[in-house]
Amino acid sequence: MPGVLHSVSIGSGGAEIVYLDGLQLSTDRGELSIVTAEFANVPVAIKNTDAGVVEDFRFALSRPLLEPDFEVLKIVLQLYAAPMERMSQEQLASQLGLERTLALRHFKANTGQTFRKFKIWCASVATVHRVLSGQNIGAAGIDSGFSDAAHVARTARDLFGITPTMGIGALREFKSM
Repeated sequence: MPGVLHSVSIGSGGAEIVYLDGLQLSTDRGELSIVTAEFANVPVAIKNTDAGVVEDFRFALSRPLLEPDFEVLKIVLQLYAAPMERMSQEQLASQLGLERTLALRHFKANTGQTFRKFKIWCASVATVHRVLSGQNIGAAGIDSGFSDAAHVARTARDLFGITPTMGIGALREFKSM
């Protein structure tokens, strides 16, 4: 398939084809020729359709080579702790000591998400925590940084494809092992 990283191996038992579509590899990596011991079982996992091992392999291939930026990690913790504060792009840039567009790119390179989408995610997580603690959805959303209950509903539909009521109801029934 043109434009999609893939491997085709034709052995005596037929062809085995592996597509790594959607995988974003950084341009500063060398050829993919050496596989570490932890992924030596990937061919068997593919054959046995072990999605977990294959997904771990995809993640390892796409993992950035950047060292974590502890300033970005501090900002992430701030956003989770207080989504209502609505940190601006200028505040992000100031905290990182970068120009605004460079700060936005740096944030995305370190988190994998745009600054805006990450703030929406943090507000969504905070809303869920508040609702599970007994607050109604609309008030929880407003307390978490959404403008109103309709904004919470639109965001839930965009993020998860369901209404907040459906999502919260499913979470209340969820049991963790």
